Amino acid sequence: IRRSGDKQENSLPDQKKEVYKSTGLGEYTLVQDLSRFSPKSFEEGFFIDDALSGVFTDNRVGFKEMIRIGLDKNCPFKAILVWDIKRFSRGDGDEAGHYRYLLRQNGVEVIYISENFKGDDSDDLVIGTKQWLARQESKDTSKDVIRGMLSRIQKGLSSPGHPYALKRQIIDNKGNVIQVCERGEKSRANNEDYTKLVPGDEKEIEIVKRMYDCYANRGMGYRLIARMLNKEGIPSPRGKKWNLCAIEFILSNEIYIGNLIYNKTS
Repeated sequence: IRRSGDKQENSLPDQKKEVYKSTGLGEYTLVQDLSRFSPKSFEEGFFIDDALSGVFTDNRVGFKEMIRIGLDKNCPFKAILVWDIKRFSRGDGDEAGHYRYLLRQNGVEVIYISENFKGDDSDDLVIGTKQWLARQESKDTSKDVIRGMLSRIQKGLSSPGHPYALKRQIIDNKGNVIQVCERGEKSRANNEDYTKLVPGDEKEIEIVKRMYDCYANRGMGYRLIARMLNKEGIPSPRGKKWNLCAIEFILSNEIYIGNLIYNKTS
């Protein structure tokens, strides 16, 4: 079982319920104990990937463990039950078909319990088509998410995060400020609210200004700046001592010159 996010429609309990219905018909019996294979994401008969995309397999611990055990010569199960095509994988047809083929070679079939396949050769055509649709749906959703995020950035609204010396304003869809979050304070924002960064604690603002002054005007490096702040007993953003990474993060963060940057890592 898998879901991409906490609010996804097909929740993990719902998927479990549908699988239990299939096992309740007597055709399948859930394997409850795989302890000899030492899986990390297996409980009560289910491999689980929670809040993880199905497009990539690299970060899907449950999926990879399922494949690993499914390809073992001593694999104790003969079928893998999933709710639909998308729960098994949103990868392309080659990737999903590759895993299904390897499993089948070891006597393990993948069963999609909600797809109503006929059990004949036509299934190969339908599975390939539905796999493509699942992949395309994910790509289209990603485009919508990126477009929405870019729109927010262009309006001066920020992505989640709470940089040092700044506060987060929570703004509703009418433009009203409904909350100003201190660091560590939980946001009351819902899906329709926005976040905007504004100047925070005056003492922290002065510390950031000192960092830039020391680096740009006094020729001090990250290590010397960290040593200076620690000597004065000034806590880092996490309440601990300053280190090189913390100093570099602030001095290289363009938020402090008014630039919002989105999509750094992809």
